[in-house]
Amino acid sequence: PAFHQGIIGQGYINLITNYGHTSGRLTDIDGITFEHLSSSAFGTLLSAYESPKCSILNCIFIGKSTSSGSVGILVGGGLSNVQRNLIIGLTDGLVNYDAVGSGVIAFNTVSKCTNGIRSGSDSLSYRMSSWVNNISVGNATNWRVQPTTLEYASGNAGESGDTIWTTAGGSSVVMSESDFADYANNNFRPALASSPQVDSAIQVYGESVTDIADSEVPNYNNGGLEGADIGAFEYDHGYGPH
Repeated sequence: PAFHQGIIGQGYINLITNYGHTSGRLTDIDGITFEHLSSSAFGTLLSAYESPKCSILNCIFIGKSTSSGSVGILVGGGLSNVQRNLIIGLTDGLVNYDAVGSGVIAFNTVSKCTNGIRSGSDSLSYRMSSWVNNISVGNATNWRVQPTTLEYASGNAGESGDTIWTTAGGSSVVMSESDFADYANNNFRPALASSPQVDSAIQVYGESVTDIADSEVPNYNNGGLEGADIGAFEYDHGYGPH
């Protein structure tokens, strides 16, 4: 099938030598994989810089080197909607170059990069949008310096000792690589129903009702607590859909 179902190596894969693609205005990109061909590949897999009102949803971004200057997604367009993406194996996973704002970057999972989530050029100003319910765990540096101009940041997850992007009144969640189902083999679903990211997301206007694998959000819990999970994947309690 064309859709990857949240599994690395399945579905439509766009193999990229170095520089990838630039999202256009009012463009929807949904459910495909962007992957560098080799460990010498550099450049950005997908740039949304100066691409207002673009949506990047349910995609997988795979690098082959964390030291080549590679980037997963470059976010820089006003009103961008970047949700439920998995980004691994790059120098910079998810980079905020947004000087316009009003975008939503939410429910993304970034791991195995040199820098998980960062501000472009580590700038403290002219970096906006709302950053909500993202996981950046298992990178050399999970969360680089937080811009002072973020419109909103809350519900994001990192590891103990991280300065997780959080604006005034917001919250954050601490987790670890062991809270993924199988970090070593690139299974970034929640490990257990008790994992910190499960049922811990805050509500986001316009949030997707399915996860990166097209599973229902929130997952049916047979009468138990039901809430969206932080990151790209929703935990499956095993009771089927609502």
